[in-house]
Amino acid sequence: MSHLEKAVERLQRIEQLLLRPTPEAVRESEALLQEVEVLVSEHAKRVRAGANTEGERGVADRFRVLGDRVGKLLEGARRAQWIRMRLITSLTQTYTARAEAKRWNPPCGTINVRM
Repeated sequence: MSHLEKAVERLQRIEQLLLRPTPEAVRESEALLQEVEVLVSEHAKRVRAGANTEGERGVADRFRVLGDRVGKLLEGARRAQWIRMRLITSLTQTYTARAEAKRWNPPCGTINVRM
């Protein structure tokens, strides 16, 4: 099995993990992405050394497609993590240290929402 085929397998695993982007899944995906980085660099060394990679054209196409898909899933996971963080922050900021409810007053100004 070539380095690129192993990288494709890792990307497939990352894709499955990021369908439900929990913090644990994101951490595991990070470790797998580091493995993909090493595998791709090994493949690049082989290509630079003049190895025949003509038979791996289909694998390279699958790698590109999966890479794009994983990139989009990572962006979605980043947004999901941001939303979680903002939700937790908003819940914890509504009470003071003395357990009194705070009132949130937005800054002066207008808000324009365009659709």
